[in-house]
Amino acid sequence: MIMGGAGWRDSWLVLLCAGILSVTDTQESLCPKPVSPNSLMVPMYSNVSLTCPGCNKTMSWKSHNRTLAPVKRVHQLLKNVRYKDVDNYTCFSKSDPVCSVQLLVKETLETPVIQCYLRHPKGRITCEWSPKERLPKWAKTTLITKIFNTITSSTTQKWPCTYNGTLNKVQCHIGKKLSQNPKLFISMCVTSLSDSRGSETESIHIKRLVQPDPPVNVTISPVRGAPRKLYVSWKTPELWTEPFYQLHYEIQYSVENSQYTSNVSATETYYMIEDAVMGRKHRVMVRAQDEFKHGLWSSWSVAAEGTPWKDDMQTLPTQVSKGL
Repeated sequence: MIMGGAGWRDSWLVLLCAGILSVTDTQESLCPKPVSPNSLMVPMYSNVSLTCPGCNKTMSWKSHNRTLAPVKRVHQLLKNVRYKDVDNYTCFSKSDPVCSVQLLVKETLETPVIQCYLRHPKGRITCEWSPKERLPKWAKTTLITKIFNTITSSTTQKWPCTYNGTLNKVQCHIGKKLSQNPKLFISMCVTSLSDSRGSETESIHIKRLVQPDPPVNVTISPVRGAPRKLYVSWKTPELWTEPFYQLHYEIQYSVENSQYTSNVSATETYYMIEDAVMGRKHRVMVRAQDEFKHGLWSSWSVAAEGTPWKDDMQTLPTQVSKGL
């Protein structure tokens, strides 16, 4: 396929930048292994005998963070090692330190798999990772971003991440200024005392990250005297505050005890269903996407349920879905 001049230049620039990134920033340089030359790494709940060079006579051992029993021997025995035992241990001859050893508990880290999104074009980019297992106690996670200002000039920044142990989710927020750039390279590094793992470096187009929150307050109202109609309305997500930047919507509805669903589109925050089934309960959900369709669909809203008008209705019942 032959591309036009501008398309060729853009593609060439992307390939060149990706090449520069791969040469100057390897996974090891972005996520280096912990440097512990005098460390002793042991499995959790194991028994370990501490020793280090020069500690070859009758000596005493001390921990930096707690006092050990003053046993005078070359080897200091620790049983059933756990995280509380992770520390630096020093061997003393009388009152003089002879040598030290750092005791670490062996930890297994997963390679991060990140997902990034932007709830509003002028908001902050959020990147998340959900590990399969709970992260170790001392694990720290950092998000690394690189922007190419020119072919030979780039800016690298690191953003601290937080870990929610209850949800077992890592979340990182990128500063607002960064979201004004059209493209960036992004990776995540997780580091413990004994290991580190880095994700693959991804090339991200900012516009493609836009993913609104789902619409809220989905409301279903029967239409007086119209047993085949239902009026559905909703509100835009709370974070979508810029009135000049619109959303478009997809409405999905189904009838109780039916396996079939209908999907329709709307540009306003309301829609009239005109093929409702008389006397049957209907279930409706709504989702949103930016008007230019560059980004991702939101997740579906909380479902609302409603029934069309019946001749014996004295009032018009309305059901509103609960917020997230």
